[in-house]
Amino acid sequence: MINYFYCIFFSLFISTIIYEIRIFLITDGKRIKLVKEAIEKNHVIKGKLVRTKTVKRADPDRRDDNDSYELYNMGIYEYEYNKKTYKTKIIRRLRGYPLQKEIDLFYVKNPKKATTESSLGKTEISWLKYFIITFIILYILLIAM
Repeated sequence: MINYFYCIFFSLFISTIIYEIRIFLITDGKRIKLVKEAIEKNHVIKGKLVRTKTVKRADPDRRDDNDSYELYNMGIYEYEYNKKTYKTKIIRRLRGYPLQKEIDLFYVKNPKKATTESSLGKTEISWLKYFIITFIILYILLIAM
């Protein structure tokens, strides 16, 4: 029974690290290739702004100050693919350019995970897959001990 809990804990820890490394490895060059691939496969969808909200996020530059935060605009965009309606969240800095009423959304494999070209590749990574794989490996290793 204890082995099971150790496997869950370490699998969550290891899969989170693998997930973050995968996101870090998506460089601008790879993102440009993914955008070109999405355009070639005609995986571009028009998303319409449904709702906006201003949210607070901790300022990563000033972690020592608990009261430091930055304001962001969060827009929920709705799009249709094969007669099914999906929604996606897009977050922009408040002092940056505003959210547009209609934007192009891209996806590589899964139309449910369509996003802007700057975030393409990040949404398609599933941490659950890494969790299950690491859990099985750790469980087998702990049983063998």
